[in-house]
Amino acid sequence: MKKLTEQDILNRIPENEQRIYQTMTQLNQIDKHKLWELIKESNKENITIYTGDLNRIGELLNRQLVHINKAYKTKNRKEVSLFVLNRAPYLIRLLKREYLD
Repeated sequence: MKKLTEQDILNRIPENEQRIYQTMTQLNQIDKHKLWELIKESNKENITIYTGDLNRIGELLNRQLVHINKAYKTKNRKEVSLFVLNRAPYLIRLLKREYLD
């Protein structure tokens, strides 16, 4: 696995996304882990289906790191579609390319 330093990441993303990255680094370990799982599970459009309790991702929703896709309709009320880091396309692309490929 490649290992970028924080400065490497910040140098490679736009300024507005640097603030989003800083928000990510301030999360507690549980929320960081949950966000990373959502990033890994997301598709090319950075959308994923989440089937857990929304309270478990409440901090990610509050900090606007994920957003609920209200256009997604399901018969199962326990699943929801999420946009993951949709305000940080360069950041999520960098993370996926460096850590998942």
